Amino acid sequence: YGISVLLPKPNSFTNYFSFERNLNGPIKSSARGIASDSQNIYINFEYVGLLKFKKGSPYSWINVSNVLDETPYLGRAVLYSNNKYYSAHELGIREYNAAIGNYTSLISSDNPNLSAVWSMYKHQDDIWVGRAYDLAKWNNLEKKYEAIELRNKAGSVIETGEILQIIAIKSKLVWLCSSKGLLLVDLNKQQVLVHYSVLGIGNYNLPAQYFYSLHID
Repeated sequence: YGISVLLPKPNSFTNYFSFERNLNGPIKSSARGIASDSQNIYINFEYVGLLKFKKGSPYSWINVSNVLDETPYLGRAVLYSNNKYYSAHELGIREYNAAIGNYTSLISSDNPNLSAVWSMYKHQDDIWVGRAYDLAKWNNLEKKYEAIELRNKAGSVIETGEILQIIAIKSKLVWLCSSKGLLLVDLNKQQVLVHYSVLGIGNYNLPAQYFYSLHID
């Protein structure tokens, strides 16, 4: 449980915030998303929600997400843009305005299967979200939410499964880490350019089904 800071030295970790320590109780939950600004660190915890930590004071924190309702909050990804935090959870996305401390529901649905959000990528007024079964787009200006049907170069529909991480390499060109492989996607064309998976042939075969994260040097 908790998070650690990795120092640029061999085998050197700092136990920054761990729920295994009694003084951090009673919360015990896995950290699913993290983002920061100049003063604070925001971490989304499963079953707890979005917690704000003041930098340099790892044991000083407040929960900014438990003010909307009393239901369990399955915190996932956190996205930071223009002094606002977008917090993904099992019922959609909530927006936290750090400047005024306001926390509101941004995307929600009565059907959890349609709205469970695992990952996010923001471009201008659009928030691209990786959901439990597909990719979707939320236009924050028009308040419009739509599912995206991805196809390969041959025109065949590609099923992504759970999209667990979205990594942008340039404007609207992203890698999707999913439960059905690793995909390079052109969001403008809504097209899958490359698809690596356990079912891939030749150079497109990778011996793994779930891809949780990707780091690009």
